[in-house]
This record gives sequence, C-alpha cells and structure tokens, in this order.
Amino acid sequence: MNGAAVVPDRFAVIGWAYGLPDGAVALSALGAAGIPAHSSARHLASVASPWMVALGGIDLRVPAALAPMALEILTGGNATSERRGSLGGRLCIVLLFLVASVPPPARGLFLRTAPAVSRCDRAPPPIEG
Repeated sequence: MNGAAVVPDRFAVIGWAYGLPDGAVALSALGAAGIPAHSSARHLASVASPWMVALGGIDLRVPAALAPMALEILTGGNATSERRGSLGGRLCIVLLFLVASVPPPARGLFLRTAPAVSRCDRAPPPIEG
C-alpha cells in the first residue's frame, strides 16, 4: 500500500453506487488492490434495491490515507465502465413503467472528485430514558 499510514478512525467517502452489482464490483476492485473498502448500505441494497436512490446509494468508504489511490483505481479500471442495454430492453423498461408503475432499477457508480473525510472523535451521547 505504498507505505501509507492507515489511521483506522479516518475514513473517506470516495463515491456512491446505486446498483448492487456496481457496488460489489467497486468494492471488489478496491479489495483486490489491497485497499480495505467498506460500505454501510451494502446489505441494505440487497433487500431494498428499489429504494437505493431514496436511501442515498451504497457509500464507498476507504481509509482517508488511501483515498487518492482508491479514486485512481476506480477511475482507471473497468469498475466504472458504462453498460449499454439493447433498444428492446430499454423499451421494455419504459413500457413496464407506464403500464405497471414499476420504476427502472437504479444503477451507476458516481465518484467524488475530492474525498470527504469523516472522523469519529468521541462516543455518541448517551440515550436518556
């Protein structure tokens, strides 16, 4: 990992994935490169995939010291390649939306230009009864 010191209490959100396959590919690409990547909404996406846009997508978190390397990996690799559907598939999605009000599935990987660092400095306040 290029000798970078990893501080465990600083994580950077480097982007969001709005589809479960997009999030899994991005997290796997980072893991294969030796960058520990986490997501707080990964498992929620598997049970509530139609709500991914409303829930803010699957956040991609990495240690802040490794965020520039993680962004470089995701922007330079196949993890963000655009998928193109057939014209018949797109028409089927539009028809399904118009007839049965079923929204199209959310998808896509959106990366930040600069990572946002979050840090846990203190314990959460106690809950008063």
